[in-house]
Amino acid sequence: MGDALSGFLGLNVSVNGRAASVDVGIGPNGTYQREGIPLSLGTNIVSVFAADRLGNSIIKQIQVIRAEPVGPRLLAVAGDLQQAPIRGRLPTPLLVKVTQPDGSPIANQLLNFQVLRSDGRLLPVNATQLATDPTGRPDYSSNGAMFLQLLTDTHGEANVWWTMGMDAGHANNRVSVSGASLAETVYFCASAIRAPGASESISDPETRSEANRSGLAPEPLKVWVSDGNNPVAGIPVTFRSIQGGGTLLPILAADGASPSGAGLRAASRASGSFALAAAGTPAGDWLR
Repeated sequence: MGDALSGFLGLNVSVNGRAASVDVGIGPNGTYQREGIPLSLGTNIVSVFAADRLGNSIIKQIQVIRAEPVGPRLLAVAGDLQQAPIRGRLPTPLLVKVTQPDGSPIANQLLNFQVLRSDGRLLPVNATQLATDPTGRPDYSSNGAMFLQLLTDTHGEANVWWTMGMDAGHANNRVSVSGASLAETVYFCASAIRAPGASESISDPETRSEANRSGLAPEPLKVWVSDGNNPVAGIPVTFRSIQGGGTLLPILAADGASPSGAGLRAASRASGSFALAAAGTPAGDWLR
């Protein structure tokens, strides 16, 4: 979602006309989340509309068929739509239950828990329910593995701890639960929160400043703040001229944000040192 040049500028997404939560990510790696979309029995069309501030837009549609369940049921009991920091464990384990059509539990049902998106890890709450040993898997760590096979207990239940992967975003961590003799597959989504800014990346400031010593540099100076893998917003960044007597001009969008690409630049007075403003912050609060 998004694009490498302008997808982060005012990006908004709606699902069947209902606004979604958006995490712009890096370039085309943005994510969005919108739960609670009603589905009627039969065929449903789910339409997703995305647009950015520069006028780029796209519509994607999928067809979803809702049918009445038959036979044994696989039910998601708890753990969906949680959030935790990247590489952090969700506060509540994922819990599923297998039942007969009359609601009675099915014990010793083999279930497959699998990470479908990001690189999170799964760990059984009760290790005695493991059907296979995951420690030999190449993705195994102290937080578990990306694939687990468990047997349901006497209540027809199985649950696992879920640790988030390295990618931040809305509902961007996903797990499926299925069974060979079950018609249904259950899906869980979780959101990984980026860690506080830990590093900055500067794009060739010295090379660019050499191009024109008497006027504006041909390219703006850019700093990217990340948690080591994901962009972090709201971190104050100060640019200061320390040699040569040059001046600095902020490149700001209409809402006070600082785009890293072309477009929506507002005139501003020069200053020897300034921090880029957060969106909506008056100029007097960031000029130094």
